[in-house]
Amino acid sequence: MPRLSRSVAALLAAIWMLCAPVPDMALASEPRFRVTLHWSGKEVSPLQRTFRTYFEVNFALIGGRGVEERVTNDASPLNKRWSPNRTKTLAFGDEYAVARFPAVWRVIDDRTLIRIVAYPTHSWIVRVSTDGRSTCSVSFEWRLKEGLSEFRGWSNQRKAETRWVDPVIRSSQCEVLRQT
Repeated sequence: MPRLSRSVAALLAAIWMLCAPVPDMALASEPRFRVTLHWSGKEVSPLQRTFRTYFEVNFALIGGRGVEERVTNDASPLNKRWSPNRTKTLAFGDEYAVARFPAVWRVIDDRTLIRIVAYPTHSWIVRVSTDGRSTCSVSFEWRLKEGLSEFRGWSNQRKAETRWVDPVIRSSQCEVLRQT
């Protein structure tokens, strides 16, 4: 596991002092964030249609050494499907599985973390930056592997593999969850 620089540790300590507990997360005093994304793409097989999807990850920084993440793809604010197998606690740099695909959280610099998931056709990158006090920002990137021109995924609704192109961010948000 990589060691964090003193400035990263100081940033995490500053965030720690500002952030609030969120139910069902690891340690009540650790820094906590919520990242949400509404996005769409154009399915090219088996149907030709535009689809919309939702992603939300709540994560807490654990003592400057790792994260606890909780993920949902259910946009319903009243009935989110948080399942135990979708909550993970892991060290920065440790590989873990998102569905059956490898993923990792990494520290980029004193203000930036990334979460990378390596799918067979592409990598999906979530980049979270913070000022260490009260704000954060997020960006998302879908990066096709060399020589490919379309993404492949799975439709849980139809229980079928899909091929799609043109991911478009409809809206996204990063929140620092603070004490009240």
